[in-house]
Amino acid sequence: MGQKEAPAIGTHLIGGVLAGAASTAATHPLDLIKVRYQVYASRNLAYKSLLDAFVTIAREEGVRGLYGGLWPALLGNCVSWGGYFLFYEQSKVGGSRHFGDFRSFGLPIQWEVAAFS
Repeated sequence: MGQKEAPAIGTHLIGGVLAGAASTAATHPLDLIKVRYQVYASRNLAYKSLLDAFVTIAREEGVRGLYGGLWPALLGNCVSWGGYFLFYEQSKVGGSRHFGDFRSFGLPIQWEVAAFS
């Protein structure tokens, strides 16, 4: 059997960008509510519960209100996750190429690179 061909560099970059976008879009409403709790706590205007916060924001500002500030969060997270995936994969490839398939701590190289990145 032949050796597997490594994916192109852009594949990992795009994968990281898409992972960052998906995770940010999925968790942004929770992050927005966390920030609102932090701001409103100092003014004694806190919501009664997490569900109350969701319902109140959706009722007063519409569902789009739960995604206020999404674009800056997307930009930051897409860039950072894209760079992380790219760096992680390139360091694995570079480490394997330079040092061979070594296990200095008895662990696979991928785990060691992840621990130090």
